[in-house]
Amino acid sequence: MSSNIYTKDELRYFRLAKGVINYSTEALRQVFKQEWNYVYPATPWRNDGTNGSQMLADERLPSRCSRLYDPKFAKEYQAIKDHLSHGDVEEWDVTTLAFALLYAHSLNRIRNGSQHWIRVKKAVHKIKEVRNTVLSHACKASISHRTFRRTFSTLELALSNLVTTSDPLVAKLKVLRSETEFVTDDLVKFKELLHQDYQSLVVLDRHLEKLECKMKVSVDKCETKHASTSAETTGNSEIISKVCRRVDKLEQELSSSVDLMPSKSKPSIFHSGKYIRLVNVSNSMSYNFRWKELDKFLQEFVGVDIQMFAGIQSAVALSHQSKKDESFEILNSLIPKAFLANQYG
Repeated sequence: MSSNIYTKDELRYFRLAKGVINYSTEALRQVFKQEWNYVYPATPWRNDGTNGSQMLADERLPSRCSRLYDPKFAKEYQAIKDHLSHGDVEEWDVTTLAFALLYAHSLNRIRNGSQHWIRVKKAVHKIKEVRNTVLSHACKASISHRTFRRTFSTLELALSNLVTTSDPLVAKLKVLRSETEFVTDDLVKFKELLHQDYQSLVVLDRHLEKLECKMKVSVDKCETKHASTSAETTGNSEIISKVCRRVDKLEQELSSSVDLMPSKSKPSIFHSGKYIRLVNVSNSMSYNFRWKELDKFLQEFVGVDIQMFAGIQSAVALSHQSKKDESFEILNSLIPKAFLANQYG
């Protein structure tokens, strides 16, 4: 697992970069095709080499003086030229789209000084400005909250000027601006696991409630109320905490209800608090599958009489774990202790 933790400044940077690369370029593509189809209704843009060749033909004319074919700028403009020749606007970046809208000779007719063109021109320049801030001239992949708000507002306004405010791209950009999580496949899987754990804990809680009813143990209503309205992480911790408290209460009920006042006819060891604690606690641990804790607990009991009963509890625990041979081995080892026990029978 990666030890790198993304800061809020870095997450803001990634969101802003996504806004520029995914949404602003998509808006520029829409506007380009719209303007091209307006100028050339007979040959609408089809994202193929035919359109690209038609566009570059205007750039090749000697009278145009296009930088695409100027030897002094050949290397600098080669990537734009390649994109235009292929004709697939889905592969065009901000630089290529900005060139096509602002400088391509084939679209000279749209640059007529109208309010529409002024809005488009201003929006293209603003998108280039944001692109340069975020990608071209950034010194690190992070951005402060103040700069993020200001830059994102510029990007939103530019998109609103390119497309209508009701366009889905504008809505997506607004959602992107307010996102607080950097959602990944791993995060989604982790949340699914948390949800599964939550459901398992709810089932455990219900089983515990049934056990409490059978034992007639009173529990506060707040202890059995599920945290269904909380976040699952909080809900899990709440249920775990409540279950632990209720298990503790069950153990107390067991220790106070088993053999506290045994009959006089019973062996004297059954009157012993140590024996009562041995039986109640070991049974509780066994029912909850706490085998390692049980082994350690049973080692606390010293003395022939009590060791014999600790051995019996250990044999019972091994039997519950389907370790029959080990269980019989312990029981056989207890036979000599039974003859030595002073208080047995």
